[in-house]
Amino acid sequence: MSHKFSEAEVLEYNEEGVSSRTLLLYERPGADKKFHKICKDLENYLKWVQEVFPDACFYTASGGLHVLLGKSHSEGGRSQQTLAAIGRATNLVIGDGDF
Repeated sequence: MSHKFSEAEVLEYNEEGVSSRTLLLYERPGADKKFHKICKDLENYLKWVQEVFPDACFYTASGGLHVLLGKSHSEGGRSQQTLAAIGRATNLVIGDGDF
């Protein structure tokens, strides 16, 4: 069984000059390729949905990923939750925000 790294441990490695990417790829070789494949699959999925619903998009909310058939909010800023077609939050943790 491999070691489970806490956030604090990763930050310690970062302070020592080891990047998070280097640490991840050392512990999980191929993680970058797998991630890029997942992203490409999501991109292809969205293009497929957009063939019928051109305004469709992905949206993150409450730590989950959702497919909306349009914008999340109207031009007036009103929530358009009725456009949510599919959502998944169980065991999927997506942080909302910006760096």
